[in-house]
Amino acid sequence: MYIKDQQLSKIDIMRQDDAILRILRLSYDHLPSHLKQCFAYCSLFPKNHRINKNLLIRLWMAQGFIQSTDTGRYLEDIGEDYFQDLVSGNFFQDLQEDDLGNVYSCKMHDLMHDVARLVAGDECVSFGENAESTSSARTLHVSCESVEDLPKVLPICLNQAKKLRTVIPLYRPSTSIAPMVCLKDIARLEGMRVLKLNYANISMVPSSIGNLKHLRELDLSFNPIDTLPSSIIKLQNLQTLILSKCQELKELPRDIRKLVKLRHLDLSRCTSLSYLPSGLGELTSLHTLSYFVVSNDHSTRKYHAQLNELNSLDNLRGYLRISNLGYKKEDVLEYKGLSLTKKGGLQSLVLEWERVGTLDSAEEAFNNHEAMLDGLQPHPNLRWLCLMHNMSARLPQWIMDDMISSVPNLVEISFWDCRNLQHLPPLGLLPHLKSLKLALLFMVDCIDNNNSNVLGNDDVSTRGTTPDTIVRQEEDHQTMLQKSFPRLSQLSIVNCPKLTSLPILPQLERLTLYDVNEGIRHGFVEKLSLNRLTIGGMKTLEIVPNEWLHGLVSLSRMTIARCPKLTCLSHGMQNLNKLRQLIIRECDQLDLSVDENGNALQFQALTSLRYLTIYGIPKLISLPEWLLHLTNLEVLHLSNLSNLVALPGWIGDLLSLRTLEIVQCGSLTALPEEISKLKSLECVRIAGCPRLEEACLKDTGTDWPKIAHLQIHFKELAHLDETDISIKIMGWE
Repeated sequence: MYIKDQQLSKIDIMRQDDAILRILRLSYDHLPSHLKQCFAYCSLFPKNHRINKNLLIRLWMAQGFIQSTDTGRYLEDIGEDYFQDLVSGNFFQDLQEDDLGNVYSCKMHDLMHDVARLVAGDECVSFGENAESTSSARTLHVSCESVEDLPKVLPICLNQAKKLRTVIPLYRPSTSIAPMVCLKDIARLEGMRVLKLNYANISMVPSSIGNLKHLRELDLSFNPIDTLPSSIIKLQNLQTLILSKCQELKELPRDIRKLVKLRHLDLSRCTSLSYLPSGLGELTSLHTLSYFVVSNDHSTRKYHAQLNELNSLDNLRGYLRISNLGYKKEDVLEYKGLSLTKKGGLQSLVLEWERVGTLDSAEEAFNNHEAMLDGLQPHPNLRWLCLMHNMSARLPQWIMDDMISSVPNLVEISFWDCRNLQHLPPLGLLPHLKSLKLALLFMVDCIDNNNSNVLGNDDVSTRGTTPDTIVRQEEDHQTMLQKSFPRLSQLSIVNCPKLTSLPILPQLERLTLYDVNEGIRHGFVEKLSLNRLTIGGMKTLEIVPNEWLHGLVSLSRMTIARCPKLTCLSHGMQNLNKLRQLIIRECDQLDLSVDENGNALQFQALTSLRYLTIYGIPKLISLPEWLLHLTNLEVLHLSNLSNLVALPGWIGDLLSLRTLEIVQCGSLTALPEEISKLKSLECVRIAGCPRLEEACLKDTGTDWPKIAHLQIHFKELAHLDETDISIKIMGWE
């Protein structure tokens, strides 16, 4: 890219007295040339857009902006240095980190964005929602709102910008079905380096894709593709292939090993893949392989990638999920030949076993799973470990006894459906552990086994001891309890019926209890640091005990979900005066208006509440009057309330309300007159309410005069994945 420094003179002409822009000019002038082109490229992203850091570095790589060195360092690491240099120079701001502490996104200040657009000139063009085309023969890089815009953007580019190198839609489509994109036309742009077609409703990729011989990044994620053409192996310069959430994809091209420059292969959530092609281990430049599925068809395994092919991929980084692990004796031998301890770049590892069907296979799995795990020990650098569908009763030594030395840097650990597991490892000793998620552990009765093992019943005993000795032992035990889990901030427990207590967790901020033993008490109360609480799936719970809410002085978000026998809310909620968001959903017997004695609930102290969601409450006929006390409520979401017949007139007293969402409330026919009193109301969204939608139609609807001054949105209901909803409710998002 040619960077026109003289373009900055326009800034001086327009705003000569602006000291801030003069400083920005100086900052830009002092950048080395390689950083200037990287910075200018960022003009493709609109103002206030959150830029994904890893994507940005890959885009720089695809355009050849990152200069290789003689030190043998990877381009990704050099790109990380570029990013940090721009952060240090205040070209990027508002950094966000993931749960493992990695920076994953940033923003640009509006003034910095102005500078980037000026220096990029017409080489970078962003087609905004209402922007007119300004592309020219010099245009190399184009972004647009979404793939919905490509049918009008691409013809312009094909006619004017014949040397186009980048096409990036920035957002997912606003409708569930995007317009079909003509890939045959795109294949004419033979100079293309980056092509992102996620959410493009592509069911078949034409063989002409192989004409894009200079292509280095291809994103086909979130498309209904079942196969890829064999011509894709002609993309000999391809560095990144993204196929995430292509849930109908059944296989990859057999000769994918010929893409020798491939560095990033994202197959996350490609759930229809049953194997990967053999020869994958030849792609030794791979840094990203998000999903490795083990073939369980032993008759055709010679055509499928085997686990030992991972041994040659020592450059792998980030996230790796190994799925469909077997449990037969021959599988055990294969796992023993696997070496994950050499992969120091891996931060996250998910080990997922094949689900066991018959009783015989379950017994074989029970006997072999512990031996299998011995060969799956990761590198000590690992930050997140997840075990799924493991059938062994005991975990291997590297977890149970040597965890502090084998995986000392774990920040998060998850156990999902390990139903025969009897004891957890000494998790409380992990110094960096921040997140613990336990689900479908039917035999586990204690979270912190380390403390019970180190100082068990035999240690605190009256045999042969003095009273002073007993007191000291008990004090030592309490000290150990308090030192356990020193940094744990997130805990999710899902369907672990034998767990009846929680350990002392001084730093706990987020707690999810879903389908757990309702006798769970110890360690739950008076968690002063807790700011998020989810209670769900309690099959027999009739009222949330007041003691569960006692002392939660910092609680800002609370969810109550899928408690079929819950009849009323707790008076203890009155004390949650820091609560900002409340979600109540899918409780069939819940009456939101009264307490267990039939008295009207009064939540006068909930003045901090800003967001309220009421979803799937069949008994709700009218809104409870305690909403009147929510004087600072800004967003009210009402959904799947089939018996809600009318909104009360006093809704006009919620003077802070900015957004009102009404979804699948079929009995609602009109809005109250008092809604016109809501001067702060900016937006009303209505979906799945036929009679109400008709009443609110522009000009012709009977309610239109009440809301004519507002933004009204009528949307088709997007398909909701019930599994995803359940996972989010249970704290596994």
